[in-house]
Amino acid sequence: MFDTHLAVRELTKAGFAEAQAEAIVAMVGVAMSDDLATKTDLANLRVELKEDIAGVKADVSEVRADVAALKVQVTEIKAGVAEVKVQVAANSSAIASIETRLLLKMTGIGIALLGAGLAIMRLFPA
Repeated sequence: MFDTHLAVRELTKAGFAEAQAEAIVAMVGVAMSDDLATKTDLANLRVELKEDIAGVKADVSEVRADVAALKVQVTEIKAGVAEVKVQVAANSSAIASIETRLLLKMTGIGIALLGAGLAIMRLFPA
């Protein structure tokens, strides 16, 4: 706390006129009250900053937990994609096998129809 009476007294002892001392002390008082933080202001600010830092640390912990959970999900998704790829490959192989069997059956039917057609032509020559 700034003791204005003491400051005026000390300035007058140093040779300043009382009006000058009072003007100087008034200006110093204004400057101190406008721009300077008190110890209480600093202590309050320290408390606020500690609370803010604690909040940020909590947020960072939450983000880290979220990132870890996302990593697990990505790993699970990758495993699922790999499983789907295996199934697609198996299905492609099964489809190729079915395609081959159908082609063979269609060829057999075609040969049978050709044979039947030839037999009919022998029965009914033109």
